[in-house]
Amino acid sequence: MVSRALSYLVVSALLYTQAVAVVFTFDCKKAPGVCDTHCFARSCAGIDWAHKGFHRDALASSRQPKPNSKTTSNDLRRQAIGCVNSNPCSGGSTCDELPYASTYDGGLGCVPQGFGGNSKDLYQQGVVHCVAGTENQVHGALLNTFYNKEKIADGALFTVGLLNEASAPLCQALQKNKNSCPKQGDKGPPSTKFYLARSAPDGTYCPGRARASLNGPRSEDVDRREVVSKPARYAITDNGMRIREAVGEFSMGERVWSMSDDGIEITSTIVAFE
Repeated sequence: MVSRALSYLVVSALLYTQAVAVVFTFDCKKAPGVCDTHCFARSCAGIDWAHKGFHRDALASSRQPKPNSKTTSNDLRRQAIGCVNSNPCSGGSTCDELPYASTYDGGLGCVPQGFGGNSKDLYQQGVVHCVAGTENQVHGALLNTFYNKEKIADGALFTVGLLNEASAPLCQALQKNKNSCPKQGDKGPPSTKFYLARSAPDGTYCPGRARASLNGPRSEDVDRREVVSKPARYAITDNGMRIREAVGEFSMGERVWSMSDDGIEITSTIVAFE
């Protein structure tokens, strides 16, 4: 009887552990423009980023969901959010999007093929921002390392945190004054100042939104609903890191993943909130 009860507790603990999201944390010193994308999304886009985390799509770079096309889910999501046909970035900058194209939430929820849950649980809004190409590469490589090291399964939920946000200009400005949101859709120089929140897909392929055909590109779309995320909190980990919530709502005891300046993987646990 005791053995059976103990087995039940062990199984329950394992299930609970698997259900708790892991925090993907990256250092704003390495990619300040990418951090600014996240701060714009959280504070300026009218989207409730505190509602939930992102769901990984493990086959995003290989699945080809569109009939008679070799275009991958990853590419279709970048197209839907406006990083392809209406790409506003030039002069060495590249289009950074949120949610990530490597998640089922990417592409405004247009491309959920393979997702085992309810597609209505996916984000249907997002943002784009022009950042230095090297920063996009750094962030992308770090995200893939996180997926592999933490063994983030297909469809698994994870949250996102920022470290050293003062290194990112917009993040710092918003910290001092919440009314520091940039003008959206401004393509004037420098291109790295371009920010846009959108809810309408840039194109006609969007089966995840029950619309196979839309009224053409709408690159001017800005989601103007006055939705405000819960104020981002700062979490303190057991190794002394101070992490700002970017996507999702952190929990006490949540596992945190990050990487040091010299490429050493660091794992910690949230023990307090400021």
